[in-house]
Amino acid sequence: MSALLFALWAASSARAGEPSALAALRAAAPAAAEAPAAPGRPRDEPLEISAVVVDGVQIVGEAPFIAATRAAFALIERSRLASEVFAALKRVEEGPCSGVDPSPRLPVFYAGGPTWQADTLWYASAVVHDSRHSQLYAEALKRAPALEPDEIEWEGVTGERKALAYQLSFLRELKASPERLAYVAGLEKDPRYQGAEGVEVVGQRRDGTFHELDCRGRNW
Repeated sequence: MSALLFALWAASSARAGEPSALAALRAAAPAAAEAPAAPGRPRDEPLEISAVVVDGVQIVGEAPFIAATRAAFALIERSRLASEVFAALKRVEEGPCSGVDPSPRLPVFYAGGPTWQADTLWYASAVVHDSRHSQLYAEALKRAPALEPDEIEWEGVTGERKALAYQLSFLRELKASPERLAYVAGLEKDPRYQGAEGVEVVGQRRDGTFHELDCRGRNW
């Protein structure tokens, strides 16, 4: 998944033994900003969870998350991909990490703090990225409605490369910086940043029971 989404990697770009070229790509990833506390409210006091519908997509989370997601949607609305992106997701929800559940009953993008607290263009591109995973899942399900889509059709290295290409197209359209474009292009060439086996993405059984969002290896 997914989901693009590499907001904390800049901090690890100086890891020992990492090739300098890859370190430079990692350094181009946006850093997450600290979410501001609500006026008059202690920082450690939880905010109220609420939901709104924007562009046909339900946004679920605390007020700062909803505001950040609205701003990201406003950027997506400027893209030629907007209708595809919003059709592929029915809910965007604040989560412990970022990933997509592409279930046809309720496709959900979960946005972790480092993703939605990053700059608005990066967050928007993460939504676009994971919408592509959901699109690929739906396309595979349409081809064989009686079968659970094989992971190679929508996730793993193959699916991740397609989602990164989609994200890169969006970033180019919205005139992202050359450094950011180079970063995503570098990931597209070798999208195994969650391990040699590819990308673990949250899923849902065909009987309708939800899987837990698997945050292992995800720091975004």
